[in-house]
Amino acid sequence: MVETVRSEIKQINEKVSLSEKRVERSEESTQKCTNRVAELNSSGRRWNLRLYGLPESERENVREKVINICQGVLPAEKGKLPDAIDVAHRMRRKRSRMSDREELSSGLSPGA
Repeated sequence: MVETVRSEIKQINEKVSLSEKRVERSEESTQKCTNRVAELNSSGRRWNLRLYGLPESERENVREKVINICQGVLPAEKGKLPDAIDVAHRMRRKRSRMSDREELSSGLSPGA
């Protein structure tokens, strides 16, 4: 009887050991994923650009407006900017007057 109990305890210890190793691998994998998500979030914020004080006009092309402004500031990069600026949009909800919403944001592509 004692041998049977020892054998069962040994089997249980082996199962616990295997389970602990699996949990450890899962925790490491989860930590890697968490770090990667944080890195992606950080790099996404790093490539944002905000422009203030730009009056809004009817049927404007915000992306084109941002590209033109950036080309004026960075003439040496003029040809690359249309590919580098992915998205541009007004940041706040439109109000009744056209001049109430005067900021733009654009998503820039790294390395473009």
